[in-house]
Amino acid sequence: MYPLPPGGTPGASREANPTDALPAGRGCTDLLHGDFLCANSARRQHGTEPGRWSKYRESRGRGFFHLDGMSNDDTPQRRVLLRASALSAGYASRTILRGVDMELAQGEFWFLVGSNGSGKTTLVRTVLGLLEPLGGSLTIDPSLSRSGRIGFVPQRSEIPPSVPMTVHEFVRLGLVGIRTTRAQRLDRVETALGLVGLAELGHRGFARLSGGLRQRAVLARALVREPELLVLDEPTNHLDPATEDAFLDLLLRLKDDLGTAVMFVTHDLEIVTRMATHVALFTRGTVVAGRAAEVFQEAELAPMRDRLAASQGTGSLG
Repeated sequence: MYPLPPGGTPGASREANPTDALPAGRGCTDLLHGDFLCANSARRQHGTEPGRWSKYRESRGRGFFHLDGMSNDDTPQRRVLLRASALSAGYASRTILRGVDMELAQGEFWFLVGSNGSGKTTLVRTVLGLLEPLGGSLTIDPSLSRSGRIGFVPQRSEIPPSVPMTVHEFVRLGLVGIRTTRAQRLDRVETALGLVGLAELGHRGFARLSGGLRQRAVLARALVREPELLVLDEPTNHLDPATEDAFLDLLLRLKDDLGTAVMFVTHDLEIVTRMATHVALFTRGTVVAGRAAEVFQEAELAPMRDRLAASQGTGSLG
């Protein structure tokens, strides 16, 4: 495990059977099929806006990937956003993961890799607060939970294209549970649309978007929260190669220019070896997590690639 930075504090911790746990799941829709929409009052409080998001909005570009005015000179002090310590996770009748130790810090790009049923989804549900830890602890920086600065991107939009709404209205759904003025809402939505290259399509019907553009809108709905942690559950599964590359390029820009931490669930080892700063490998209920080079030194990638390929198309819980 990596130590907290000097002077760091553990933040809000959720342990098995907690008495003062961070409110988890109450007032939220199912994040794996819906929005990160929390009505809990503890998640409606405003924190201080991170400087990078403010600066981006002030110098907002209208094209795809325009993160103008950003500089690495004002990078805030690196800090741990999430820590799992001897974490066990699962469901009331079944423990899926045991003894998970990992820390995720600002600006890191984490990939969760493993075959279907290995526990990736279970960890995501626990991080998002839909499942309580069954053992050990999960500590999340309190500024993320207080200000709602965790964004979630599912595999595809859970809202049927037949529902009549514009792209702008769809993205605005990501602000449910966050107190803003009308002007702030408009500014955030336009910022998110600009980031994903949909600035000129805000008034188009959501149903009229292609699959790739629709997934960009799903990402924008998460970015409208100006997240410090962005969690993505196999978001590129249904994208063509060119759209996938553009989508991944944007995530790298968010990490590098805005300091966003990324937790990305995938089966694609090519993406992982190309982009990961850190990796969590899931195998038979256990997790090996750490810096990508160190984890891959310990892992035999060829057998893992074969297992991942064999698992495609199965519907195991995990």
